[in-house]
Amino acid sequence: EVEGVDLACYLVRELRAMAVIANKLDKQADKKAFLDHAKRLGRLINEVFWDEKDGFYYDRNEKKNERVKVKSVAAFMPLWAGVATPRRARRIVKEHLLNEKEFWLKYPVASYAKTEPDYYQGSHNECNWRGSTWMPTNYMIFHGLIHYGFKSVARELADRMFRMVIEENPVTREYYNAETGAGIGQTQFWGFSALGYVMPLEFELDYDPTDLAGPVRPVATQHLGVHFQTQSTARK
Repeated sequence: EVEGVDLACYLVRELRAMAVIANKLDKQADKKAFLDHAKRLGRLINEVFWDEKDGFYYDRNEKKNERVKVKSVAAFMPLWAGVATPRRARRIVKEHLLNEKEFWLKYPVASYAKTEPDYYQGSHNECNWRGSTWMPTNYMIFHGLIHYGFKSVARELADRMFRMVIEENPVTREYYNAETGAGIGQTQFWGFSALGYVMPLEFELDYDPTDLAGPVRPVATQHLGVHFQTQSTARK
């Protein structure tokens, strides 16, 4: 019933990744098909989800043939997918991302605009995406900001996330209170939340491991001395 702008952006990225694989396999016709599909989908994202009056990407209710006027962190995914025009990127960053009444809280980026009537921090056995800060979306926004030239904003986001995971929490948590930085959800959550430790490093190195055209580098090992163990080596 509802088409999500974030899912559409993820699909654009997946199609481009499939094109990289097709190229490695010397399947040029498949590569072209994937890239053409990604281009069409990127165009549709801007036609279907963008609201010019509000300067925002909204999800869309397919049955009602209208946008769902609820402001969530999903609207910033076109930055990471690289499908937003420069003008639209400027609008959504300046009018919404950096808006302290909406998303730019003490520990941004809030997953839900503070202006929404059902916004809240934390979880009460309900939806925990109505205000809390989540590292995976922040990480994608971070690299999207760099891509569009908002380097000072990206640096500020990386620094705030690093302070949050280091200073406000004794262990890594699943997600966080965007107003206080307090961890919520699972404790010692060493999945996507560990990205908060490496964002400042990736900024300094000008390195984006999600760049489909670039090599993957073990920067945590090389620059931080962090060594990872597989389950088999950990048992030994």
